[in-house]
Amino acid sequence: MLHMIVMTHGPDTCAAVLPEAGEMARNAMNQMDDVSKKHRVDVKGAWVNSPRHIFYMVVDAPNAHVVSKFMWELRFPHWNTVRVSPVVTIEEAMKLAT
Repeated sequence: MLHMIVMTHGPDTCAAVLPEAGEMARNAMNQMDDVSKKHRVDVKGAWVNSPRHIFYMVVDAPNAHVVSKFMWELRFPHWNTVRVSPVVTIEEAMKLAT
């Protein structure tokens, strides 16, 4: 099941400015492969809108609970508000509409 993860923070907690958040972000990125395997999360892609302080990630995982555990182990909620939403491809949505 695909999940869209949207993480937001403000300039006051930005990993580019706050040393503690920067260290957590670097650690998270360095551990991403191992932690994703541990929780059976396949990271499909990740993007950042730096000026808006928004990080986007699409993952394939069995359920949102697994995604939540993945996020907590990487410590993303320590400096972000994390929103996890199940999503489907446009093709899958079109099949539902017929």
